[in-house]
Amino acid sequence: MNFFHKYNNATIVLNNEFIFDPWLYGSLYYNSWSPDKKTLKKSALKNIKYCFISHLHQDHWDLDTIKYFPKKTLFIIPKLKINRVIEVFLKKNGYSKILYVPLKKFIKIDNKYSISVVQPLNQDGLEAKNKIYKNSIKEIDTGCIIKIKNDNSHHLLLSDNSPYNNRVFFKDYKNLKINTAWIPINGYAQDYPFCYDNILISEKKKIIKIMNNKRQNFLVKFLKKLKPDLILPYSSTFTLNGKNKKLFYQ
Repeated sequence: MNFFHKYNNATIVLNNEFIFDPWLYGSLYYNSWSPDKKTLKKSALKNIKYCFISHLHQDHWDLDTIKYFPKKTLFIIPKLKINRVIEVFLKKNGYSKILYVPLKKFIKIDNKYSISVVQPLNQDGLEAKNKIYKNSIKEIDTGCIIKIKNDNSHHLLLSDNSPYNNRVFFKDYKNLKINTAWIPINGYAQDYPFCYDNILISEKKKIIKIMNNKRQNFLVKFLKKLKPDLILPYSSTFTLNGKNKKLFYQ
């Protein structure tokens, strides 16, 4: 039997040895974000063998968490140029075992696990249609599918990779049976319009509600087609600090 444990934000631990998007201890973004719960003892991290990092954002590879991993931990990173930044910081902290994994292909990690990086499905996301994002770089949020050999099961962990582009996923993974689907329910935890001081609070609430409803509709359509055995909503569970804390929770 395989055991998945969900912790802060998008952090999941598989069989006490494989961690995904680690953020358990550090306060990030100039202390504006803090972990929601510190439920995993630091001593437990000495058993970590593998670490998958879905993308560059700090809340998916917290160095205050990673520093408790063994130096022989293998870091599995999507093969995107921008992710070289992650490699630089890992090596500065004494971690040299890094495996870059291409998108869409299943790569064998050991005799128990194989992994495939799910390419960003949010290229045509809600924010991209707004003028202020018109010239932004392409999306960097990936997810992964972990295949476990002992029961031939497949587990989809999308992290922040909201499936706006269903066609891309089903083209890449045609007829693949997904046993568990860990799906991002990011709710109101988004930069736009929350972080823009030139937008009235009443306008923010209206915009966020519309965007959140649209996002949920995309998720429902995706899940109806995917038909996993089990759906687990997760991601964006954290504590916000600073002047906007009260507004955020409202």
